[in-house]
Amino acid sequence: MEFCPTCGTRLTYEKAKGKKPVLHCPKCKKKFNLGANETKKESMSSKKDYAESIVLIDKKAQKLRTLPTVDADCYKCKGKKAETWKLDLGSEDNMQAIFYRCIRCGHTWRVND
Repeated sequence: MEFCPTCGTRLTYEKAKGKKPVLHCPKCKKKFNLGANETKKESMSSKKDYAESIVLIDKKAQKLRTLPTVDADCYKCKGKKAETWKLDLGSEDNMQAIFYRCIRCGHTWRVND
């Protein structure tokens, strides 16, 4: 995270089409060039930063199957196979949520354990 040397405001990352990326101060409107070895630093301190950190996956990478598959009925497309994974919901109750993603249509649903 970088701060403006003039006003102290947090600098935002800005990349114009066909130009080199720069750091931009939203308060005093100054722009600072990134060095050759610097890259965009990810931070999720606000909703705007979180939205900018979302990465799109191409179609080829989406077809990779790395999760275990089980027999599960998808109520959207009536598919019979789904990928599955578990997430802990809390440490006190030892609750788990089991997630399923249909291999045929990609619909995701969850079942609380």
